[in-house]
Amino acid sequence: MDKFKEKSYDELLSLVTSLQKEIKELSSEYEKLENENQQLKLVIAMKNARTFKPKSESIDKEEINLFNFNEIEANASTSLNEETRALETKKPRKAKAKNHEGIDFESMVSETVIHEDHKCDHETKLISEDITYKAEVKMDIRIIKHIFKTRKCDTCSKVNTQIRDFPFSHSIATPSLVSYIANEKFFMGTPLYRQENAFLNAGFPISRVNLSNYLMKAAALIKPFYVYLKHLLIHNKTSVIHADETTLKVINVGHKAKRDKSYVWMYASSIYDAPIYIYEYRYSRSGAWPRDFLKDYKGYLVVDDYAGYNHIPNVTLQKCFVHAKRKFVDIYKANKDPKLLEIIDLADKIFKAERGFRDNKLSPKDIHHRRNQKSYHKLLDGYFNHLKQTHYSPNSVTGKAVAYSLKLERELKTYLKSGHIPIDNNLAERGVKPFVINRKNFLFSNTEKGARASTILMSIITTAKTNGLDTYKYLAYLMDELYKLDLYQSQLTIEQLEKMNHLLPWKDEIKSMFKVKEVAR
Repeated sequence: MDKFKEKSYDELLSLVTSLQKEIKELSSEYEKLENENQQLKLVIAMKNARTFKPKSESIDKEEINLFNFNEIEANASTSLNEETRALETKKPRKAKAKNHEGIDFESMVSETVIHEDHKCDHETKLISEDITYKAEVKMDIRIIKHIFKTRKCDTCSKVNTQIRDFPFSHSIATPSLVSYIANEKFFMGTPLYRQENAFLNAGFPISRVNLSNYLMKAAALIKPFYVYLKHLLIHNKTSVIHADETTLKVINVGHKAKRDKSYVWMYASSIYDAPIYIYEYRYSRSGAWPRDFLKDYKGYLVVDDYAGYNHIPNVTLQKCFVHAKRKFVDIYKANKDPKLLEIIDLADKIFKAERGFRDNKLSPKDIHHRRNQKSYHKLLDGYFNHLKQTHYSPNSVTGKAVAYSLKLERELKTYLKSGHIPIDNNLAERGVKPFVINRKNFLFSNTEKGARASTILMSIITTAKTNGLDTYKYLAYLMDELYKLDLYQSQLTIEQLEKMNHLLPWKDEIKSMFKVKEVAR
């Protein structure tokens, strides 16, 4: 205290002012650190909510069941105890099940077995017939022996021999076998090592190396059709394409620098066009790849906010509105801020109007008209105007979510220009999902060639599946027909591409042969 007594009034005043300034600076620094700490806690809470809490968006049951060990119990309409009692008593467990009423078993009968009791010595008359259908499954591998005989004419010395002309020359493989392998891998998600074991159990030992070679050859066989589908996608009628990308681990990327991640880019047609899905392997996430893929395209591209899709010539972007809304949903799950509910509600009103258009099956022309009415613009303006009036810190998680929507306001409103353009990119996310599910099974590709072969096969199978075809039978047929067409030049003309027109999965002749169900997109 003595040292302060020696100081003059002005010196004390200066010291106090200096200390007050220091306290203010420390308080500001503490407040900043505390705010950063709160933001960090919020980010952690958001990650936990995404990981451990139920998702607000619905999840495909097929995707869940693929990894659900207990899916038998989850889906069954009976129990293990009931079925055990039925076996013990030899009596039907309950009345005939009605869960197969919609299936025409009679048209599928391949064998009929008559059951009669002839113990009585007298003439009997038929009182009734009880028909029961039973389904048997056998892994039927047929080995067909081909003998090529060469003959010589003694008179003219002419030698006659039959040319060996198979899609898979010098191999035991056939389109039927290879289509089965491809469907198991890319449709059912069964890795080749499991298929190798399944074939072994069926008494048909075949190595993974051979299975891989067959798929490589199959990709080469159907590549012209892949090129044709890409051509049709680029020149689609509605001028709308969806795009998304996902990672793929490739062990050997050749001369390129080793990478932790390579990418599969997915491009899909609009719901108003014939369903086409094209997957394309690229070793990086560079924006050069979508620019190259879409270099001949003029129209709208529906995407998320990845910058790689920006600056594509002749392309107008529609950014995904669901992504914008999802940011607020994720934050609300973490902090339960009631102010966020108002933002989410304003977005939901827009999505409710869009669902109404779909539920009422309005034409694109009518959708375009409805979207440009004052009542609809009021909903859209209500969302963006509300965001402009909020006062969240720009560095906060919520502030960044607000800035995201405002920064992309023009791209989020592109869909007002055409009724063919959707408000979201859910179609592309669903298109990427089969590859993501399969990736969980095969984990990686060894080489870039293998990755390219995978994307070609995945493209054809997904396109066929989305058109409601029996992918196994269609792919086998496709390989046979394409081999006959012999379109294996490096560059195909439009005339050559159109030779494959009759093979497209939405053609009436193809649907009459391979259609199994209707598929909603």
